Amino acid sequence: MRTRGQERAEFALQEVYNAVSGIKDKKEFKSFTAGVPSMILMNGFGQTLAFMVAKSDEKYTKVLSMIKK
Repeated sequence: MRTRGQERAEFALQEVYNAVSGIKDKKEFKSFTAGVPSMILMNGFGQTLAFMVAKSDEKYTKVLSMIKK
């Protein structure tokens, strides 16, 4: 039997895989997403989301849609 944490991890991994498959510059997306947790710790969750909403780049919208799901 799988735990809820395992189910969440599987969902997150699938979302990342789907997001990366549609991105042209995978290296830039990887470096951006690696920095999102530190942005959240330094600025707070709401401020980080507001920053990403203000940007209109593809990588920001992909991350926002993953967080929304």
